[in-house]
Amino acid sequence: MTTVQEARKSWQVQYVNAYIYRRLSSTEWETTPIDVSRDVLEDKIQQISYSLDPYAFDVGLFFSSKFTVTLDNSRGKFSDVNNSRSIWSGFLTRDNSIFKLECGYVSDDGDEVENIAFEGLIKSSTVEEDGDVDNIMFDVYGFENIFNDINIQSGSLAAGTVSSIIYQMLNTPEITEIIDIDALNISPDNDFMITVPSALSGRPIKEALTDLLIAANSVAYIDSDRVFHCTSRAESDEVAVQLTSNSQRGLTDNISSIKKYSGEARVFNVFQTSDGEQTSFASTDVLQAYGVKYKSITVDFVSDETVIQGILDRLVTEFQYPKEEYEVETDYLGDAIGLLDKVYLEVFPEFIDTGSDLPVCGIAVCGEAILTDYNGGMIITGDKLFKVLKITHNVRTMTSTLYIRNVGVNLSDGFAGSDGVLAVCGFAICGVGGI
Repeated sequence: MTTVQEARKSWQVQYVNAYIYRRLSSTEWETTPIDVSRDVLEDKIQQISYSLDPYAFDVGLFFSSKFTVTLDNSRGKFSDVNNSRSIWSGFLTRDNSIFKLECGYVSDDGDEVENIAFEGLIKSSTVEEDGDVDNIMFDVYGFENIFNDINIQSGSLAAGTVSSIIYQMLNTPEITEIIDIDALNISPDNDFMITVPSALSGRPIKEALTDLLIAANSVAYIDSDRVFHCTSRAESDEVAVQLTSNSQRGLTDNISSIKKYSGEARVFNVFQTSDGEQTSFASTDVLQAYGVKYKSITVDFVSDETVIQGILDRLVTEFQYPKEEYEVETDYLGDAIGLLDKVYLEVFPEFIDTGSDLPVCGIAVCGEAILTDYNGGMIITGDKLFKVLKITHNVRTMTSTLYIRNVGVNLSDGFAGSDGVLAVCGFAICGVGGI
């Protein structure tokens, strides 16, 4: 059984495991972890979030994930290096030790279905120890946080494409010993030439990477296998999960709450370079319909004005139209769901039982047939597909909340059917619905 299959059951047995890999040097960590599962206070684990473009009214942000875990420290097991009872006694620091949290379901056979809720780096500077109750709190940051700690050295980058520059930036021992950096996984949407790489020198990797990603109309993330990915904003090939409420296709319902957003908060129809020298505008119709939504970007690492204009034009194409967005709470999924995964969504209100049979088209008598009705205002017919922009896991309630956005870039794309998802009878779109 998989995590998705177990999540759909009417009842589940859950487990929580936790491990610490101590850092031995700046480029080396233990290969065999210390099991600290008994010490984790499960009721105090904070929500775990991953995100792309996490905030409304902005895009192109490279988001660092983080959560806080509380452990029983009554025996000083997790105290600082100067405490002889600490697991770090004799070490230089607790900082950047790896904390791994596993959380998932137990199958009918009694086996734990493997699932990583979060894995990241302990930041010693944020540790909070409460001597009154003998608890200790660790902030655990995603592996991408290490990009904040490393500056790009002057002269270390040679001119090349975006993918080449990103690989050069990240291909250092401090990073590759903990994150899998492979040029094959770096495929930006707009892989233009960077002719002034010196403009990136002296800056933290994360800061430079953020500017590169928005200019390349791309996103970056680290998956549960510690693999770095840089990709376009396109959704995954396969549907990762089907989210339904009162499904008309007979699917098992798994939505506990849902909110809808228009998507206009993520509309940008004017892009301009930070020096104000070049600008790209959407059409007059778009500007009149949604108002001027302006964003400035830094492209000082490119000298070719034609390339710069292409960058701006591509971004206008990506963000000029609103796409429906939803926030959906479902059963806990953990690493069974990932950023940019494709999602099927179908929501129908409750059918009101009139006590009569449904009227049959062509047979029902006008004025006598009792028409059906529904209790509820939200209807999502399943004729659109969505991609995941943000994931929040709540280990205490064993729920996952997904922030999803309709796929595609304009108002006429993003529909299901041609992508292999069955069209819903009665709601299939002519020419789009698949048979």
